[in-house]
Amino acid sequence: IAVSVGLGPVALALAEPVLARQVRVVLALGGYADARELVRYFTTGAYAFGEIRGQAAVDPTLAEAFLVRNLELVRDARDRTGVLAALEGRPPRPDVGPEGLAVLALIQNRDPARVDALLDALPRETRELLDTLSPAQHLRRTPSRLLLVHGTDDPAIPYTESLRLAAAAPARSRLALVGLIGHVEGQAPAWHRLADLMRLWSVCYELLAD
Repeated sequence: IAVSVGLGPVALALAEPVLARQVRVVLALGGYADARELVRYFTTGAYAFGEIRGQAAVDPTLAEAFLVRNLELVRDARDRTGVLAALEGRPPRPDVGPEGLAVLALIQNRDPARVDALLDALPRETRELLDTLSPAQHLRRTPSRLLLVHGTDDPAIPYTESLRLAAAAPARSRLALVGLIGHVEGQAPAWHRLADLMRLWSVCYELLAD
């Protein structure tokens, strides 16, 4: 069972063939498919898959809090200091290098159309890390069956990420989109959501039957 961004390390572990053969089914609650798309969502509020498009309000503290806790991803010490100063509202040091400036440009950007170019401007190691932490990269090859449950009103990770996961492994995945779940938390049921309850029950039945 993988919850939210916890699907990242689970998918990475399943890239090991020996372990993958021991796991018959993965239940992902509010998971994600592509780390780059999470960056787009956290920094601009935009989400999309296929013909589905949407944009949520941006909470800049989400991306900033993540960066503060992972400043070691900025390799140069001067750049780390400059990035931290900017995140704390202080003027960045004038000697901040290209890596620090690239990170700040990405975090401060609010235009969804610029995200891909800003990501491509990051160091190669950072781009490779984003690919490594993208579950769709690994789950499309695992023999495990995927049961995906996602709330259509999830404010933390958009449900389009579970759509993207299901498309990555269509023959082995089952997707249940429901309105009863926010971000991996249940909401009070209502009679008009009886269909959602049935979808959740069917997923539970498949999990137990497997």
